[in-house]
Amino acid sequence: RMPNLRLLRVVLVGFNGSKQGKDIEPDPNAPADGLLAHHQYQNGQAVVQVWGCKGLWPAVSRGAPFTIPDQMGGLAFVVGDVPGRSFSIGERVAVIGRQGSMCLARSLDGLRREWVTTQYLEIPKPDFALLANAQLAQYFNDWFAGIVWLVDEKVPTAVIGMSSPDKSWEEDDKILSAMGCDLKVEKQRNRFPMVLEGNEAVRKNEHFCGFKGGLAKPTTAMADLKLMLLAEHEIMISW
Repeated sequence: RMPNLRLLRVVLVGFNGSKQGKDIEPDPNAPADGLLAHHQYQNGQAVVQVWGCKGLWPAVSRGAPFTIPDQMGGLAFVVGDVPGRSFSIGERVAVIGRQGSMCLARSLDGLRREWVTTQYLEIPKPDFALLANAQLAQYFNDWFAGIVWLVDEKVPTAVIGMSSPDKSWEEDDKILSAMGCDLKVEKQRNRFPMVLEGNEAVRKNEHFCGFKGGLAKPTTAMADLKLMLLAEHEIMISW
């Protein structure tokens, strides 16, 4: 249904476990970092890739532990020896060529160019972001920096919620608005939810809303936002 699609790269970020009170229970099904699937269609003219990356967005984008070999122009961090000492370890560079394990790197000011060993490529700015069953009230602190980044970068973003007893249908749009997100898609029910076998009342991907851009609140405003959401909407945000 997308005949002009040539490359679709899906990057799954997270796998940080679930909160049990103040403790974090690790995710036993977390995939390894790196390329999880690579499929070719239309006689190789279209490619779909799925990548996995543990961590929190956007911090994980600054040094994701995998490389994307076919992405020229991506940002990287120098982690190996630099023969000519043009770059320093940890310096961000632009990848403009590749040969084996070596990358032709260019300094961000465009004045220096050299073959170096790089290991960490930044995940590029996404064309679209999906926060699946985000439970914003429970994981507010974890989501905050990522949502601020998505707002500032004007990335079209969909936020998906679960059915009751999760309160995301009543709360998510209020939380996002309070954070400064410009809601472009009002909350609505998903016609194709994931339904628990034997109990149709329990659903994941049950509803969604969407935002793009806005005026994001600074991290220093987190405590005030939580108090405002409690006072005005009776939304209890996890501290």
